[in-house]
Amino acid sequence: MNGGTKMKKILVFGSVVIAIAALVFLSYRGFNRTKTGPTKEAVAAGSSPKDVDALAAVKIAGKWGYIDKTGKYAITPQFEAARSFLDGMAEVKQGGRWGYIDETGKFVIRPQFDRAFPFVAGLALVKVGSRYGYIDKAGKFVIGPQFDDAYSFTDALALVKLGGKYGYIDRTGKYVINPQFDDAFPVTEGLALVKHGNKWGYIDKAGRYLMNPQFNSAFPFMNDLALVEFSGKWGYIDKAGKYAIGPQFDDASEFAGGLAYVKLGGKYGYVDKTGKFAIDPKFDGAQDFAGELASVQLGGKYGYIDKTGKFVIKPQFEDAAPFLADIAGEEQW
Repeated sequence: MNGGTKMKKILVFGSVVIAIAALVFLSYRGFNRTKTGPTKEAVAAGSSPKDVDALAAVKIAGKWGYIDKTGKYAITPQFEAARSFLDGMAEVKQGGRWGYIDETGKFVIRPQFDRAFPFVAGLALVKVGSRYGYIDKAGKFVIGPQFDDAYSFTDALALVKLGGKYGYIDRTGKYVINPQFDDAFPVTEGLALVKHGNKWGYIDKAGRYLMNPQFNSAFPFMNDLALVEFSGKWGYIDKAGKYAIGPQFDDASEFAGGLAYVKLGGKYGYVDKTGKFAIDPKFDGAQDFAGELASVQLGGKYGYIDKTGKFVIKPQFEDAAPFLADIAGEEQW
């Protein structure tokens, strides 16, 4: 987050189902959004359970490598871009193409894709040219590249775009909800955030509206709460559409590990689900807790803090993403 652009893809990441899956994203692709909505990549990542590994992607002198939880290098910096290890594999960029490595740094699937995302239940979203499709762990296509835009599977459905509209497919590539929305996000907790016209609402997995389009900006539901914007301030609603924490923050994230980062008075801190500050606003940037650590920015450098706000790894990196359920990852495109 922290004023990031609205990247269209994951990771990285939610509780160990959401506090990370992230990633897929997330990776993963995630933790960044604009004031008009959350990052879809992060939603996909954050809604998909996965096994994580104790390595973190970090950037030094323009190259990405991986450190362990003591701060020592497990894989020396050598990649143009890198993402978190999930289920023993990580996406890395080399020679302008994305592929997958194992925890020794060896390529399992050679760099060949224009974009690549984490594996979720055996399938990974990849981009070839201008189209998206899904591969298995052997690198073979299960659903061929055909979509204008697409996201990782969550709750057995994947969000895809074709002909200017968004819909949802199953793992065979068959439509469960036909393309009809002007914009949409992956399914989380049985609900999907969708846009009709210029307003956002929520549907179930059958495509029925549970909350009609009414919000100018909104996040998908995670941990029973959804982040929404009202008159330029962010707050949280429950599944009945009522405010659990009133709109008051200049920026905010979904809850992960019981805490959410928020921006107030120009600084970032962390609140609990009652809206009370657990860590006072004092950081220049912040990302979600996953496991017991979170990446924060102070004085132009990134480090990792615990849930008391104490630095476990001091600020020293040019860039670093959250430890996702005990593993750190990053998102670069």
